[in-house]
Amino acid sequence: MKKITAVLLIAVLLLSSLSFSGCGKKELVVTENTGKLIVIEAKRASEGNFFVTGTLEVADGEKIAITSGLKKGEIKIEILSLDGLDDSSTVPDLNGAGVIMIGNMAPGNAMSGTMEPGDYMLRATVTEKATGTINIEVLPAG
Repeated sequence: MKKITAVLLIAVLLLSSLSFSGCGKKELVVTENTGKLIVIEAKRASEGNFFVTGTLEVADGEKIAITSGLKKGEIKIEILSLDGLDDSSTVPDLNGAGVIMIGNMAPGNAMSGTMEPGDYMLRATVTEKATGTINIEVLPAG
């Protein structure tokens, strides 16, 4: 009987350690990307982590609104124009892409701006270790 109890105890401890090991994961990811909504999730994301994703589809009479749900830290958000990036024979230079909107998103920050109709990419860069979410939405400008 003691042997079965010991085996069960070891199994419970192993399962607990496996579930807790996922809690320490550091990441900066996109959890939703529909063309009208991009949701960024940071889990203890380190300074310098970044990604580029697309596409935000802005129609006539729409704007882009960015809302921070960060609990701590800061993430720089850049909205990039796709002008000149439609040539499939070249690799796009995203550092040379036209930056349309920039915002350093910290806990509680929000910003919005009207955009020309078109498709845009998003670059997010952690500037201070961050945890939480950021929503980037395309909404009616009114």
